[in-house]
Amino acid sequence: MMRSALTALLLSGAAACQLVSQDLAPPTPQRRTFSVSTATPRAGQLDLELGLAHDLGDGIALPATLRWGADEQSELFLGGVPWSERDDTDGRGVGDVTLGARRRVREQHEDEPSLALQAAVKIPTADADEGLGSGELDLLLAGILSRDEGVKSSTLYYQLGLLGESGDQGIDLEHLLTAAFSQSIDERLGLFAEVAGVWSPEQERSGAYLVLGATWAPSAVAVVDVAAQFGFGDDAEDLVLVIGLSRALGRLIW
Repeated sequence: MMRSALTALLLSGAAACQLVSQDLAPPTPQRRTFSVSTATPRAGQLDLELGLAHDLGDGIALPATLRWGADEQSELFLGGVPWSERDDTDGRGVGDVTLGARRRVREQHEDEPSLALQAAVKIPTADADEGLGSGELDLLLAGILSRDEGVKSSTLYYQLGLLGESGDQGIDLEHLLTAAFSQSIDERLGLFAEVAGVWSPEQERSGAYLVLGATWAPSAVAVVDVAAQFGFGDDAEDLVLVIGLSRALGRLIW
């Protein structure tokens, strides 16, 4: 009896939830670089990000992320890799799933940039034996500073990764520090660049990256991006080519 009542309640809630296309804001793409900015979707708006990343040395991946504006300062996101292939292990299949939230705790004011905090958990849904993931649960915590001056913007991003270690032996730390910049050419075209460094003391792993790319907005609710990611160091991918689409799907209303 209780189970039937709960099922009926969930079904009625799903039926009351609608995705409408009116009053949409442009998407705020976050998928093309290592970092994310403090920007979040409009409250109630659902954005979808799709991409293709071709690592010329190891294979391809098809990342996807759903982002929802929980309120005017917060978003929830669900990301993953529905499909990936690795040349070095001949592995192919789904990647890991990441679930997280970001909240802007200070708005931009005069010379002060906006500040946001982010927390995410990476769930090991990928097959580690095929080289598609680590097979461990990871916790990712980040602090973000962004400044938007209309035609140009900049972001400073730091992420601390608490990486699960095989055999329940504890955690490994991973540090990610990036600086990203973007410049609008006109109402549709923009350029962006990012420098990033990542290192893990316990795993004795490090790498530096340079990302260069461009964006084009074919409509008010869609942004296409292309980028090249250059890696430096023994643990970094040499070259990854990226193309993607970010689109505002609609507003969830009840």
